[in-house]
Amino acid sequence: MIDMIRISTRLRYGIRFLMALSCGEKKSTSEIAGELGVSPFYLRQIANVLERNEIIESERGARGGYKILKKPDKITIFELCEILDEDLNFLDCIKNPQICNLSENCRNREMWKNLSEMLKEKLRNITLKDLIEGRVK
Repeated sequence: MIDMIRISTRLRYGIRFLMALSCGEKKSTSEIAGELGVSPFYLRQIANVLERNEIIESERGARGGYKILKKPDKITIFELCEILDEDLNFLDCIKNPQICNLSENCRNREMWKNLSEMLKEKLRNITLKDLIEGRVK
């Protein structure tokens, strides 16, 4: 089975979650969930992954919440894709050539592989700060 890239809600909300924290203030998942119109439980799942990867940290208690650890200009969108398990290959056979018996000699596969690499390179050069400041066109 070969699928085209589909950007997950996990990645989209992960980026929005970090944008909400980029002001430097500590915020709760409930507060951010209200801003984004998403379940606090879902945001906590994303937050756990970001925390394990030292992008954010949490503080428990009545005045607890999450705060961003890395500066937005040091967080690339590609890094977030990797952390949040986003596959940026246009075709499944790029990552796993064994799934297709034509992979070895497929000229189409090479084109999609090159396009996948171009996308990854572009995302390596876009930071969270670029998104926050609206510098991505």
